[in-house]
Amino acid sequence: MPPPSNRNLSNIGRIFYGIAIVALGLLTIYFRRLPYMMIPPNHHWLSDHVIWVYISGALLLLAGICIVLEMKLSRVSLLLGTVLLLIFLFYPV
Repeated sequence: MPPPSNRNLSNIGRIFYGIAIVALGLLTIYFRRLPYMMIPPNHHWLSDHVIWVYISGALLLLAGICIVLEMKLSRVSLLLGTVLLLIFLFYPV
């Protein structure tokens, strides 16, 4: 059996990353709370706005599906990466 090529490993990684983002979106919607890594612990009042929680959960779900299915992959990945980077940079310690 030949070793997998780099392209196959890249596709596998993309699919697993997309599934993780889909799961994060589903958990956000199911529990009606933003994930702890997206908001600081002392700002849980943001999770009290259910509309905000559903919108962010739906966007995470949609982004994960687009990543898995390679639909507008570069645009969605760039937007998701930018949002996650901004959360990381402005997350108060």
